[in-house]
Amino acid sequence: MAVKWTLQTLIAAHSHCQKNKVEILQSTLCGCIQCLAQFERSEIFDWDDDQETAMCPLCDGSSSVIGNASKYPIENIEFLQMMKDKWV
Repeated sequence: MAVKWTLQTLIAAHSHCQKNKVEILQSTLCGCIQCLAQFERSEIFDWDDDQETAMCPLCDGSSSVIGNASKYPIENIEFLQMMKDKWV
């Protein structure tokens, strides 16, 4: 059975995709809700929003990155997929 997250949880998690530089720099693992890739924080070199929002290094610079310092289960592909289904 698939794990389900509430809409409230998904909305709260989505707020961690914007203006997230401090949190991303505290993360070791990141995930992209657009391409569903998971990658190390050290792979992020591009930032948007005046250098405050992480850009995905794998999907044309999407600003849909969330880091594990957010405490959301970004290592779970089902979670990333639910985020994608809601916002992409």
